[in-house]
Amino acid sequence: MTHIYVTRLLRDSGPACNLCAEGKYQANAGGTGCDECASGKYLDTTGNDAEADCKACPANSGNNPTASTAESECQCNPGLSGVNLNGGTCLQCATGTYKSGTGSAVCDACPANSESPMQSVALTNCRCVAGTTGLNGGTCSQCTAGTHKAAPGTAVCDTCPANSNSPLQSTASTACKCIAGYNGPDGSDCTTCATGKYKVNTGYSATGCDDCESGKFLNTSGNDAETDCLTCPVYSGNNPAASTAESECTCDLGYHGPDGGPCTICVAGRYKDVTGSGTCNNCVAGKYSSVLGATHAGTCIACEAGKHLQTPGNDDASDCVSTHIHIHAHTHINCIQLACACVCMHIFVYTYTYVYMNMYLYVRIYVFRTFFLNRSIYMSHI
Repeated sequence: MTHIYVTRLLRDSGPACNLCAEGKYQANAGGTGCDECASGKYLDTTGNDAEADCKACPANSGNNPTASTAESECQCNPGLSGVNLNGGTCLQCATGTYKSGTGSAVCDACPANSESPMQSVALTNCRCVAGTTGLNGGTCSQCTAGTHKAAPGTAVCDTCPANSNSPLQSTASTACKCIAGYNGPDGSDCTTCATGKYKVNTGYSATGCDDCESGKFLNTSGNDAETDCLTCPVYSGNNPAASTAESECTCDLGYHGPDGGPCTICVAGRYKDVTGSGTCNNCVAGKYSSVLGATHAGTCIACEAGKHLQTPGNDDASDCVSTHIHIHAHTHINCIQLACACVCMHIFVYTYTYVYMNMYLYVRIYVFRTFFLNRSIYMSHI
């Protein structure tokens, strides 16, 4: 009976009181309306009398309308993706992706050759990676050959030092390597290979540029092939490695001529036992040589016994001549008659015929011997 009374009393005392709906609450007695739970919260029961009754959306979510009545109305924040219904989780967008809106949509990938940090919320968070350049969120172009860029972002690519090159999309200055014909540490200044030298490969060589070998020379700089080395004139060489001029090429043994050529072969009867511009030496008198381009005195051969040569520089055995001496002797006696005796003179005549180089030389020698004869003896001989 009391209950009925109270009920009637309440009903008769004024307008009826209604429960606050889900998503709302009323903290004050006698309030005329219910307050809404703020965005980021929800309330799935009725008749709530405190703001604290509103439940917070799960971590990394919200973005729901006020007076939300269910957790499913909580949307993942920008930069996150997932479904929160029934305990789902909002996950951070990975590096290289972004998400500008709320909700369960997947994160969008950054344009090619760009990157972004985790949980990026805008396309402009995508920056061109090292080795490329362009506006944030835009097209990223590769650094061209001969350039490089180490940091991400909008900066332009840096140019390699002179006479060096790098591949496309290089990310460091050390990608710049000296081209052939030049040498230096990667990423640093490149020095031209000097005259007399060359370098085939790109990059740094600790031993420097290569020398042209002996017998060759090179009078220009910055050469990139061994075939750039020029060959010394024929019958010459003997020059040091890395020679820079043709004049460093000297005539070979057995050849004579100015430094740098032309070099002429030593004729038979002569030899040259040193390199350089000296003249050929004659075989000495008494010797000959038929060898062309002789390189030492040992090629000179002595004439055989009984023959000789009085001039140097002979080239054949036939130049050696025989020495012939023919002796012809005769005698006669001349007497002078005296009163008692005769004075006689015995005359010896020697004729020497000397043959030299097909010429006949005659030498006549007279020898006198005087003696006395008895007149009768002399007369007996008459």
